[in-house]
Amino acid sequence: MKKIIRTIIVDDDKISIEKLQKDLNALPEIKVIDSTTSPKIGKQLIVSKQPDLLFLDVEMPEMSGFELLNEIKSEINPNMCVVFYTAYDKYILDALRVSAFDYLMKPYLPEELESVALRVKKTISENQDNLEKLLNKIINQDDRFAVQAVTGVMMVKYEEVLFFEFPNGKRNWELVFTNGKRITLRATITSKEILFVTPSFVQVNQKCIINIKHLAAIENKSLKCKFYAQYEGAEIIIKPKYYKQIREMLEIL
Repeated sequence: MKKIIRTIIVDDDKISIEKLQKDLNALPEIKVIDSTTSPKIGKQLIVSKQPDLLFLDVEMPEMSGFELLNEIKSEINPNMCVVFYTAYDKYILDALRVSAFDYLMKPYLPEELESVALRVKKTISENQDNLEKLLNKIINQDDRFAVQAVTGVMMVKYEEVLFFEFPNGKRNWELVFTNGKRITLRATITSKEILFVTPSFVQVNQKCIINIKHLAAIENKSLKCKFYAQYEGAEIIIKPKYYKQIREMLEIL
């Protein structure tokens, strides 16, 4: 099954967006999942949806495309293909300095857009192959698992995971380590995928999955969780519908 290349367009010209979106959606495997004329909204869309491909205008009223990308560089997948899309060729060197994937001039010819799309497909395919090779190498290392954070693939030790949390107002799960450090996972990761990693990851409410190996106690009335690891965040409360399963797992006397 071929991978759908999820694409976002950020351009202050609505007509340009409509034309580019129409042309991109006509190409095999490419799907525009969102677009905006606002750089501010664009930042939110890119971070929350983590597209495979981003078409980014350079000159916009609120901020330049370069400034936008710089503000979110620590929150996006480094393998995301960024194509700067502009009517001005004077920015080509700047685009190269920020490691842009490509540079498309307005107005573009159909073959120019197709050429960009082919290079994107090839790059994404190569990245996926490299990721699979990496995962195959470490699949037998039972003390660790691979997780797709917004910044890239990370190897994590099971024993270092305290819990996973879906914070209010956000669209991504966060992994919380025993030392308090947090990483944001890709928006596509679901609770089912987290629970599938190991039986030690157990859901306690709709927005929290704990590593039961770090569970030290459960208060009787409140069903509040206490951990062996030092944790000073918000209280984690087990919802009654999950409590029965947890009791069975713990084999309570």
